[in-house]
Amino acid sequence: MMNGLVSNKLKLVVSAFIMASVLLLPEIKLSSSLPTIQFIDLILPFVVLILFIERKFIEISQFYFIVIVFFFYIIFTIFYNGRQDSMRDFFELYKLLKWIIIALYFSTIDTHQFTKLYIKPIFVFIVTANMFHYFNWFNFNYIVEHYYAGGVHIQTFGLNSLGQPTYKRMLGLSANPNINSIVFSFFSVLFYPRMNKGWKKIIWFVIAVLMLFLCQSRTNLLALVVVFLFTIFYKMSESKYMIRIMLIVVGVYLGSMLIASSSYLNSLFVQKINNHASIMGRMEVWSHLWEMIKEKPFFGHGPNKDYFYDNGLYAENEFMLQTWRYGFIGLVLFLGLIFTPMIKAFRNSSKKYSIEIIQLTIFYVINSLTNNPFSDRITIVLFAIMVGMFFNSVKTENTHE
Repeated sequence: MMNGLVSNKLKLVVSAFIMASVLLLPEIKLSSSLPTIQFIDLILPFVVLILFIERKFIEISQFYFIVIVFFFYIIFTIFYNGRQDSMRDFFELYKLLKWIIIALYFSTIDTHQFTKLYIKPIFVFIVTANMFHYFNWFNFNYIVEHYYAGGVHIQTFGLNSLGQPTYKRMLGLSANPNINSIVFSFFSVLFYPRMNKGWKKIIWFVIAVLMLFLCQSRTNLLALVVVFLFTIFYKMSESKYMIRIMLIVVGVYLGSMLIASSSYLNSLFVQKINNHASIMGRMEVWSHLWEMIKEKPFFGHGPNKDYFYDNGLYAENEFMLQTWRYGFIGLVLFLGLIFTPMIKAFRNSSKKYSIEIIQLTIFYVINSLTNNPFSDRITIVLFAIMVGMFFNSVKTENTHE
């Protein structure tokens, strides 16, 4: 079967490797002076070659125009701040290029065949790896610690600051419970139940949500609630069905307590926000970054990754980070980048993956308040995949109309 000039089967295999490698394979460390690379970086030239061959079949939308503007704007901020000698800063440009290449690539594949053939097998591998990690079967956490940058997160897994047993927050191969939770948000969206689908398919959604709960991300729990409320009101004709699904999810949440203590998640409901130590620590960093934003409000400080490395800082807020780096002008461009697919989905609500890209954007935006899903090496690729699949469905269905 051919789709364009390149074999559809070949493109599907490449797309499966992109997704599986990002989720399952560790990063590669070439030297101490260079950043780690992903396996996807090794095949990216091949992906670009496929895109070049199929360039006549690619539909360029407003989204890609915003990416190009943002790309050159970042270059401007690097030179504006005199950081043209910093190699690390230019890797942010590469990250943006990788995002756009993956989105473009997934806009050219047969998304129906991709989801049918590869999504569930990849998901099964992810769940299995997470279970091996969570229960440390066959000393699996040694692998996570030494090959997946688990580090201190694995060393203190299931322990409090005194080294005593406490709740477990599932890290998975992401080596971070918050990022791992967003990974399962992606699958929750893909498996989100629809009225015209059989009840047997709900099991995949239930498993994804259970994994999400075991990560114990309070921000993502809040995002899940918002996604449910949005979907109920957005799909009013299916509201009764969605409410039943919500009750099932509540049951899954209660059931997750049989596997592990949910005291960390429950603190979202029983503690005031200013009593959360993690939030207070973040607010201290945000206050520091805000003072620096006021020094350069328009063009920011550039990517300047060295500043965060040298001072041991973690922005833990995507919007604060983007404003610090690129000023309010850059923040506007960044918001345009992440909301353009969502706006297009509202305008094409009947198209496949329209509700999925809206739901996933809600997950990412809410998580961006206390994390950096648009900067993480795993979650940024997953978002690009969903964007590409949505654009593909719009193009394909418009062609058939």
